[in-house]
Parts: sequence; structure tokens; C-alpha cells
Amino acid sequence: MSETIRFLGRRTGPRADNDVDRLLDDVDYEVVDEIRSVSARDAVEEVSFEPAPDDVVEIQDVDGFTTFRRADSMLADAGDGDARAAETAVHRAATRDGLGRVASVRRARVSLPDDIVAAANKIHELLTDAARDRLVDMVIDPALKKAASEITKWVDRPAEEGDEHWHDKPKPRGIYRIGPDIRLTASNRVEAGDLPPSRKPYLLLIHGTFSHTEAGFGGIRGVDFGRFARAYGDRIIALEHATLGLTPSENAVMAADLLPDGATLHIVSHSRGGLVGEALSLAAAEAWPGTSLYEQRGQHGHPDVAALRRLRELVGGKGIEVTRFARVACPARGTTLASRRLDRYASYLFNALNMIPAVRAAGVAAVVKKLLLALLDKRSDPRLVPGVEAMMPESTFVALLNTAQSIDDGMAAISGDVEAGGILPPLNGFRAALSLRGDHAFVVNTTPQGRAVPHTQPPHA
Repeated sequence: MSETIRFLGRRTGPRADNDVDRLLDDVDYEVVDEIRSVSARDAVEEVSFEPAPDDVVEIQDVDGFTTFRRADSMLADAGDGDARAAETAVHRAATRDGLGRVASVRRARVSLPDDIVAAANKIHELLTDAARDRLVDMVIDPALKKAASEITKWVDRPAEEGDEHWHDKPKPRGIYRIGPDIRLTASNRVEAGDLPPSRKPYLLLIHGTFSHTEAGFGGIRGVDFGRFARAYGDRIIALEHATLGLTPSENAVMAADLLPDGATLHIVSHSRGGLVGEALSLAAAEAWPGTSLYEQRGQHGHPDVAALRRLRELVGGKGIEVTRFARVACPARGTTLASRRLDRYASYLFNALNMIPAVRAAGVAAVVKKLLLALLDKRSDPRLVPGVEAMMPESTFVALLNTAQSIDDGMAAISGDVEAGGILPPLNGFRAALSLRGDHAFVVNTTPQGRAVPHTQPPHA
């Protein structure tokens, strides 16, 4: 097998990965080599590098789409004999068999915490053995669950108070009071009993996967959000929640536990946050169909079994109501991306988020990269990650949403499809379509956004 990656272009000084340096203080990511393509008019040379087996190779095409590979896996794919086989593998990986042109190749030395590396290797080993032995239910193995839990807790880990990048990272879990600037501070985090009962509604913001409130809603700060601040006053709150290690039902339990008795909610959610909103809304309407479907599917120990029962108790006992619900880009019938291998899901999500400057600046893509680096080129299964499993079209949670009775919570689902043009390179829209099939909004299939739970109000806005 060739151990050298060759490329026609020009070696340049490696650029640091600023987002990793700035936001991931527990990841050492050193870019040690970079080769960039040049035009035919420029002088080119054959340049090469010899990576260590666990180096990460980033291949970016001319449309900005980045593919991540471990060097040993990429070289193994190249096979033996042909000195240019590795270059061919690079091109194929980046361009999906020639749909685009390679712009640059970067090599990075990566160091992750030892326990995270061990957990990822354990998942890969157990799933490889399961595939070899055709053990279809291996995903419930306690050792697998333990290893996956270690990784999700690491990726979900929030910022600590005093962190200089506090506003660019997920915050400690809970409900926060916020104002028109949508800035969360440690002092505005509420404890049980802090929020007073009110005859007027609370406005509750719920962010999406890998995200946090300031990243998900920061784009409507100031004037755009001012009218909400005037209308709701000090009754604007936001839920900071773990999106990988906990299910939407568990997230909803945390919210309900902190809400005051008799609270009326107006919910605005983004992406997976809509599933948390659905859990709250269904519980408030006493419309959950029960948890028997989990038991019928042999998922007796699924965390939703206990969470949904607790949610009904809390919401019913407190008399919480949901009277308005604006749901933006919610995977109400699941997203096909969540049914894929986790490193591929993270890779696509990284690229989709990295294309949006405001989201990239808010640190969301950097958090996705943590999961990507931990599981890169390793076997994984989305069913091991409760927060992602809930978004699989075939998940029990999605099935329950689609069998719930009709409710009246004033819901409007806001959806739209990606179109090439403007700031988006044409091929990026094409790539998204290849990955999601049909209409989509980067990460969510848009066809089902207004469906799932039957609502008596018109489902689209």
C-alpha cells in the first residue's frame, strides 16, 4: 500500500483551525501541512506528504465542501501498487466521483482525550464484531451504551462560568431569563421556584441540535427582537439543553420542572428544538398516546419510557398550557441524515453549518467537529445517541408524534427549501439534494415539516 499522498498543486504555509483553537480547549488540532490547487496558468509541481496513520486529512473542493478522512483509512482505500492511487482516493472522496474539483488538502495532527479515543475504539470494535456475526440487536449492549454515553457527554459538555468564549458555546443546562439582546449570563439562570406565576404568557425559545440559544436565535437580536421584548417584558426565557445525550422528552422534563404553576407558554423553536416543543405541547394537551409502543418494540429500558411519564405528571400537576407554537425547520417526521453512520451525519452537518457565516462564528460547527473527530472512519450507529436517535424517521418517538390525537396549540410550522444562488455556490445546493433526497433545508427534509402531530390550526406559515 502506498504510504504517500501525492497532489498537483503548491505547498503553502498551514493555516490554523481558528474555531478549534478558540472553542475546543480539550482538542489539540494542529494543521501541519497544506497543499492548494492552482490554475493551469500557474506553475505547478507534484507535492506530497507522508501522514501518520491517525492523522486527519481534510479535502476541500472548489465549492467549499470539506471531506474528513483518517489517513490510514484513506490510504487503505487507495490499495496497493499505483503511486497515484492515494491521490485518486483523495479526489474521489472530495468530489463524489468527480462532481467537483479538489481545491486543497490539509493534514492535521489530532489529539483527543484518552478516554474518548478508548470509547470510540470500543464502539467500532463491538459494532464490527456485531456486523461480522450478524447480531442485529448489538446496539443495546451495555458496553456499547457506556462508550457512547462517554462521547455524548464530552460533546454536550457546556461552557463553564467565566469562560472567555461563554457566548459562543452551549451553556450549563437549564432555563435562562433573556432580554432583547438574547445574551445569556450565569446570573440569569433560574432555579426551581424562581419564575413567578403569571396570568400573561411566557415566551420560551428552544434551540436545535449541537446548538445553543445565542447561536440559534442571535440573528434576530436588537430591532427584530425588540417587539417581542416589549410584548413579553421579563417573561422571555430560553431552554439550554443537551441535544445528544438526552432525548427531546428528557429535555422537556427539565423545562417543565423549572416552569411555574399555571404557566402559559408561547414557544418558538428551531430544528430539533421543535421536538422538545412537541413533547411539552402534547403533554399539556394530555394527548400523548402512551409509551406502549416502546414496549411493543422491545425498548423497555428506553429513557423516554420514564421521561414521558414524568413529563405528563409535571405538566398536568402544574397546569402548564401551550397556546402558541412557532416551529422552524423541525424534523417532525425525522430526518434521513440521522439514519446514517454518525461520522457521516456529523460531516454533512459540519459542511451545512459552516456555509452560514453567523452560525460558524457562533461556534456550532466546531461542536459538530468534536463528534466528527471522535468517530471519524469508525463504525457507529445513531441509535446509540438518544438525541439523534429521536430524529430518525423510524424512531419510536417520531412514530408516537404521528399517532397522537389532534391538538390546538396555535402551531405554525415555518419551512422552506434550499435554492442555489446568492451566497451559496450552486453545487452546494446540489450536494445537499444528493444527501437528503427531495426538498430540504440543509439538514431537514422539508416535505414533512408541517406534519407529524395533527394540529387544528393551519400547519404552515
